[in-house]
Amino acid sequence: FSGDPKKDSDGDGLSDGFEFASGSDLENPTSGFAPSASIASFEINAVRADYLNFEFRRRPAVRGVKFIIEVSLDCKAWSGADSSLTRVGSRENRDGTVTDTYRSTVPLSGGASQAQFYRLRVLME
Repeated sequence: FSGDPKKDSDGDGLSDGFEFASGSDLENPTSGFAPSASIASFEINAVRADYLNFEFRRRPAVRGVKFIIEVSLDCKAWSGADSSLTRVGSRENRDGTVTDTYRSTVPLSGGASQAQFYRLRVLME
């Protein structure tokens, strides 16, 4: 990647560096592959429960790019989400990108709990 990774050439809110790393078109505002979060049901140790599901696309052939999922309780202090998420799979897409899927390590409870915020950082090395 030879451009400015912080620039947003197509004005879609995703940086050129992120679009390059995720396999979308830097010049097409409708091509962005933003990370997504949802609630999904998983069966773990014979118990079915709802978990946070976090997915993002990446270009596997790109070197010098690091994807880091981070978690925060206040959107100010961020840390790696290694202890709160576990990778559950990767699937190849027709366009050559890969979608990585992570789920929370503990099920979502029915009661009130402290909110957690997740983000995906892409570092160009």
